[in-house]
Amino acid sequence: MNLDPRAPGLRDAVINVLVERARAFGEDNWQHAEPLCQEAGDLDANHAAVRALRSNIADAKRKHFVVQCLTECRSLVAAGRVNEAAQQIRAAREVYPNDARLEQYEASLQREMNELLRQEQRRKDQTALSENRRLAEQNPDRASLRAVLEKSYAIRAQHPDDPEIARTVSEIELAVKNVAKVEDVKQVLSVGPALTGTNGWRATMVQQAAGQSMPRTADKKGPQLVDKTASATKTAKPSARPKSSFQTFTHELETLAQN
Repeated sequence: MNLDPRAPGLRDAVINVLVERARAFGEDNWQHAEPLCQEAGDLDANHAAVRALRSNIADAKRKHFVVQCLTECRSLVAAGRVNEAAQQIRAAREVYPNDARLEQYEASLQREMNELLRQEQRRKDQTALSENRRLAEQNPDRASLRAVLEKSYAIRAQHPDDPEIARTVSEIELAVKNVAKVEDVKQVLSVGPALTGTNGWRATMVQQAAGQSMPRTADKKGPQLVDKTASATKTAKPSARPKSSFQTFTHELETLAQN
């Protein structure tokens, strides 16, 4: 009698016995079924019963892994360790990239993380707005007030549907108007216009006259030979002193006044 388990008839019988014993452990005890599956696979890895058992064990192992991973991730999130949970779920997705439960939980966790980040950014922005309001109330410098408004508007643009941030920005605008003594913050945001018209013409003429009427300091020179003839000529015919721009400007004003 041939008792070699590798004999076709006896081999099939042994494989069936091993497979049945492994299945008896059930899905929850796949760790005990795995050695029996390995033993049956050593006899015939391509046996239909062995392939089915191997697939069942792999599925049970995956379910156990997923349940354990989700349980740990939820515990981490409950403890406020969201980043650790995200790292763990990403590692699990690398092991089982096609598992639907892991994919769904990762998407849910990502939304939760985005919301936490949004709330944290909102808290920082609200703190920045409070500081802007303090600066607006204490610093009347127009450039500083303009910078406060621009920063505040940039923050408000990031939270278009947030009523609290909109209210804080309105308070900042009111503080700016009170400190700058203006009716509209646009007067602070716009750069002061240059002088134009008659006032601008007068201011320009005064500035030019002031610049041109400054006396020039004579250059110091050493002893020189004096040409008496030239000196006499210069004494006899002094050159006419040109009128300054300021005198011209004064004359024009008198003419305008007479007309």
